[in-house]
Amino acid sequence: MSLRVLGLDPGTATFGWGMVESGGERPRYLAHGVITTSPSQSLGERLLHIRTELTQIARSERPDRIAIERLFTQGNLQSAVAVAAARGLALMIAAELLIEVVEATPSEMKRAIAGDGRATKSGVIRAVTQLLNIAGTPLADDAADALGLAIWGGGAARMQQLAGSARLDRSASSGASQESDSIAQCVGHSVESGASRVRIRRWECALDRRRRSGDREWRTWPPHPRPS
Repeated sequence: MSLRVLGLDPGTATFGWGMVESGGERPRYLAHGVITTSPSQSLGERLLHIRTELTQIARSERPDRIAIERLFTQGNLQSAVAVAAARGLALMIAAELLIEVVEATPSEMKRAIAGDGRATKSGVIRAVTQLLNIAGTPLADDAADALGLAIWGGGAARMQQLAGSARLDRSASSGASQESDSIAQCVGHSVESGASRVRIRRWECALDRRRRSGDREWRTWPPHPRPS
């Protein structure tokens, strides 16, 4: 089943967004963009502009899920307050339009799509363009982060199905991040090493997940031999 995920990287100067469809062999790029505001505007005016633009995007793109960056600060309190305000707007719009929300820290998203929780901006852009097969498409940092969140959010779909729940709490989001990590590792190897290697890697990933789940029959699964 396909899932349309809207990734959001909140901010008051620039607010990145990206749409990805998951559910196939690999995530599929749909759209991306950046909402910008003027430095001459007050915080209230900026938030009003973001709310108007983001509501229009959510209504037109019709996402099944929103994946948003969890608030993360490194000491700049003023910046954190502004980002929190923009993030609150996004959560309010999601609630108003009845859209499910999942959250990831920057390191969770980076680890899931680039294999490194401390990946640089250029590393995130490179991973996103490879995973979505959009090499050559200009990507602002905020839009790349948003697309990365959308990819991560799509990986949370399987965790939701396994949990049998329509909502993902924080612990489930953590599990979804681990699931996304495994998916990204497999897809990442397809980018780096070709189709033959990714068949092997997917086989190994699936076997490892089965083993770690405690399934007693993992030694006899999968029924088909290791691919070559």
